[in-house]
Amino acid sequence: MKRGKEEVVNSAPFRRLLFLRWTVATVLLLVVMVVYYAFVVLAGGPRQILSPLVDKLPSLWFWLGVLVIIIGLAATAIYVVWANLVYDPLAEKLAKEVEE
Repeated sequence: MKRGKEEVVNSAPFRRLLFLRWTVATVLLLVVMVVYYAFVVLAGGPRQILSPLVDKLPSLWFWLGVLVIIIGLAATAIYVVWANLVYDPLAEKLAKEVEE
């Protein structure tokens, strides 16, 4: 059954799809932001507290930086996989209802 564009845009399934997309994107964004800003605060934090760590473990900051990059890439991969497996099929189903 074909429906008009306005009817689909105002429908509950379309609104749920938008809510789901924004929820997933926001959660992943918050995870990445917390990780990035925690690293920046640690790296730029008070030297009196952090200098013993830097002196004893100089490669610690390198590996923390690598971990931050890996977490960013993982968040991107999670979003891409989710979009391909969940979001795209639901969006295609709604698009077929609008085809004129």
